[in-house]
Amino acid sequence: MTWPEKWMTQMRPNWREEVWEELRPEVRKELVAELRPEVVAELRAELRAEVKDQLRTKLRAEVKDQLRTKLRAEVKDQLRTELRAEVKDQLRTELRAALRAEVEGKGRA
Repeated sequence: MTWPEKWMTQMRPNWREEVWEELRPEVRKELVAELRPEVVAELRAELRAEVKDQLRTKLRAEVKDQLRTKLRAEVKDQLRTELRAEVKDQLRTELRAALRAEVEGKGRA
């Protein structure tokens, strides 16, 4: 047994615990600094799906409202064009009937 080993075992039997208690806070700080980037990367990966789902839910309502507004204008214009054609045809039919009746009435008179 070497002199330092003998001294450590006989003179300071609890040296490991003493050293451990002294070094523990310092080693802990170093480990936290060392592991921080790794843990942050792991947390990002874990939270990514959760945040994506939450964002999808939140944005769904916004996108739906925006799309509704845009489609409403398009459908309104399309409907206006369709109704204009229908009303035009209907008015033609009514006017023809009215004019025919008027012309036939004058022709008889």
